[in-house]
Amino acid sequence: MGFLFRADEFYILTRYCNRAFFYYLTFRMAHHTIEFYLKAGLSAYLSVKEMKGLGHNLNKLWKEYSARRPELNADARVISHINGFETMRYPGESRFVGTLWGPSYGELFSEILPKISKGARDSVACFSLTDFDKVVRALRTSLPDGDRLPFMAVTDDAQTYLYSENRYFFKERPI
Repeated sequence: MGFLFRADEFYILTRYCNRAFFYYLTFRMAHHTIEFYLKAGLSAYLSVKEMKGLGHNLNKLWKEYSARRPELNADARVISHINGFETMRYPGESRFVGTLWGPSYGELFSEILPKISKGARDSVACFSLTDFDKVVRALRTSLPDGDRLPFMAVTDDAQTYLYSENRYFFKERPI
C-alpha cells in the first residue's frame, strides 16, 4: 500500500504541476507516478530488495510488470518516453531542452515531432495529460482490487482554492 499511496500523491502532483505550468516538475512527477504504480504492482511478486535492483528505470519495471500482467492495456510508448524524464533531476545531464504539450501522444509523436529536425527531436520532452491519465488508470486498475481502492481526487472546492483564492498559483498565465 505504501507504493500505491505515494503513486497517488505523485499523480496528483503531476496534474497540479501541469495546471500550474511547472513544466519540468510535471515531467519529474510523471516519472515518479509511473515508477510507483509499477512498483505497487510488482510488490505482489517481488521483494523490495528485488525492486531496488530494478532501480528507477521505467522500461525495466514495465517489462517485469507487463510480463506478469499480459492483459494490461497501457501504452508502452508513453511509458518509454516518460522513462527519459529520470535525467531531468540533474539539469546538466538532462537531454531534454525543449518541451511539447499536446492533446495526445499519438499527435505529438506522429504529427508534431516529425516536423522537428532529426537532431533536435531527441531533446524534446513531450507530455499529454489525457494520455498520461489513461496510462495511470490502466496501471492502477491492474492492481489487485485497484478499481475498488480509495483514490484521492481534486474537488471543485480544492480547484477554487488553488486557482482563485491563492495568489501564488494561477490556472492561466498572468498577463
